[in-house]
Amino acid sequence: TTPHRRTTAPSATRTRRASSSVVWAPPRASPAASSAPAISSAPQAPSPPVHITATDHPGNARAAAYREVMHRHGIDPRVVAYGYDTPVDRRRAAIETWLSLNPADGVFASDDLTALMALEWARKTGRRVPDDLRIVGYDGAAALRTAVPGLTTVRQPIERMAQRAVDLLRARIADATASDTAEEPLPVELLQGWTS
Repeated sequence: TTPHRRTTAPSATRTRRASSSVVWAPPRASPAASSAPAISSAPQAPSPPVHITATDHPGNARAAAYREVMHRHGIDPRVVAYGYDTPVDRRRAAIETWLSLNPADGVFASDDLTALMALEWARKTGRRVPDDLRIVGYDGAAALRTAVPGLTTVRQPIERMAQRAVDLLRARIADATASDTAEEPLPVELLQGWTS
C-alpha cells in the first residue's frame, strides 16, 4: 500500500456556518500568501461521510436526501458548499483543503466532476479508495463515465429530463398561466463502480 503522506493544499476561509452546513470561499490570493484555514469539525466517530455540493439551500434535494439518510442512521450530516460560481481551480482547492482538515470515510458528491476532484485528492494524499475513502458521484454523464468508468455514480435519466423540459416549455407557450415546474421526480439509477 502507498503510505500516507502529508501535503499542503491551498487554503480556504470559512464564510458562514449554519447548522451542519459549511460554506467555503476559496482564497483569491496565491496559496503562498494565504494562511491556514481556521476551521475544524466537531469530533465525530468514526469519520462520517460528507456531502460536497455547490450550494446548500432548502431546494437542494440531493443535500436533503443525504441529511435524511444520515439522520436515519444516527449520524450527524456534514454538508460542504463551495459556491455555485466558484472557478474550477478554487473549487478544487476548497475541496482538497476541507478533506485534508476533516477526516471522512466517504464523499457523496453533488456531481461527478466534484467526485473526481475528491478521487484526485485521495490519490495525491495516499488514501486508498474505497478502503480509506468511498466516493459516490451524481449525474452519470457519458463523457465522465468514459474517462473514469469505475466511478460509482447516480445516473439521471437525461433524455426524460430533456423531454420533460420541452413539454413544460410547450405548455407555457400555449398557456402563459401554465406551471413551468414539474414536481414529479424521475427515477435514477445507481451505477456501482470500484470507488465505493
